[in-house]
Amino acid sequence: MPGSRPGCCWQRRETGGESLSQFARTNYTTLNTDFAQMTTPTLVVAGDEDVNPHLTVRGADWHVDPFTHGPGAKDLLSLRGGKHGLGGIAGHDAKETDDESPERLAVTLRMTWAFLRSALYEGDDSWARASAALAEHAAAHGHVQRKVGG
Repeated sequence: MPGSRPGCCWQRRETGGESLSQFARTNYTTLNTDFAQMTTPTLVVAGDEDVNPHLTVRGADWHVDPFTHGPGAKDLLSLRGGKHGLGGIAGHDAKETDDESPERLAVTLRMTWAFLRSALYEGDDSWARASAALAEHAAAHGHVQRKVGG
């Protein structure tokens, strides 16, 4: 995709408003995200067990909001059993993660690499091949969903 800058959203901010817990509404006013301007090709990665009751009244689906509401987000990688660390990604100020799984981390990193490669190099089929390989050989770790028309 010449001229475009693809991106990846790993457990990004989600929509706020009624989705936020009372604590989050009071303490985290920056959690009211609008994804209307997210128009670049984007892979959203979320764990299906990333539940944050201190931030949201919703479940793990809250982390899928960038895919649901971002016009550029065409692909979603859902990680089975994944929590906020997506298998082992710790925050810049953390020494540990709540989700240590070398297999899940490998899926996160390899799928992200494949998406970016295909988005950056026209004609590259890394993303299609990685998505097919995940479905065929590693479906226990996650699945890819693509928006219709994406």
